Amino acid sequence: MQRTTERDVPPTMKAAAIDRFGPPSVLKLHELPTPEPDPDQILIALHTAGVGSWDTEMREGEWRPPGRARFPRVLGLDGAGVVAAKGKRVRRFAVGDRVWAYDYDRAGFQAQYVAVDADNAGRVPKRMTLRAAGAGVVTGLTALQGVVDHAKVRR
Repeated sequence: MQRTTERDVPPTMKAAAIDRFGPPSVLKLHELPTPEPDPDQILIALHTAGVGSWDTEMREGEWRPPGRARFPRVLGLDGAGVVAAKGKRVRRFAVGDRVWAYDYDRAGFQAQYVAVDADNAGRVPKRMTLRAAGAGVVTGLTALQGVVDHAKVRR
């Protein structure tokens, strides 16, 4: 696997974003600045973004982030890829690690890069493809919450 280094990160990226809330036709391909990770964040070069019913709600404005919505808004709550850069306080991950992550507040996974809190990310199991990992983050977490938090299943 080719490792991504901080020097490989371009200043701009392509992203599926909206300039206003509305029907599917408001979703357009944008050229946007590549996010820079905060001290506690990792920057993920995305391989796969999850898609769920919540993306429709976000696009239509029914599910809004905390505070005032800013545009252009990149959709997508989860995905998987490779760590391209990391904030100075991040110790759990190294550039090149395969990760999956989510972000309910900022979203942004339907893009080439996304910056997320390191606490919202984990290493992708060795036997799992990035495609499978990216498609299953929120769905998998939802299932896990159902089993552990609600059904109270224990070892």
